[in-house]
Amino acid sequence: MYFPKIKMKFSKPATEPVFIGLKPEQQVISRFLDAVMANTNDVWKFVSKVYSPGLDLNELREILGMCEKIETSKAFYMNDTSRRLTRSIYVENPAINLRRLLHMRMIKDGGAWKIYGVEQEECRK
Repeated sequence: MYFPKIKMKFSKPATEPVFIGLKPEQQVISRFLDAVMANTNDVWKFVSKVYSPGLDLNELREILGMCEKIETSKAFYMNDTSRRLTRSIYVENPAINLRRLLHMRMIKDGGAWKIYGVEQEECRK
């Protein structure tokens, strides 16, 4: 299985960059958001079939398209149960005063993490 790597920056210069692999649920969210923005049918590979009818991909694509940056560093991670978890992602565009948390609800479906819902929450300045 392939795990993407993230380059880390430190205050002191290092001789070589340090890479940290993403956890499986982070990889699912990353690929899901890429598929949403690319507007492909691959997006449904990352969505649980049980809950997919209630997921509005057009609204999510519109929100992501308005954002200048998407940050996971300002987000939090919460395990609801052993088979469910919530991963929240902070998105913003100060030019249009858009600051939101996207709560990605995930479920363990056949051994893999699948998204079953996305909720959004307005954030203050």
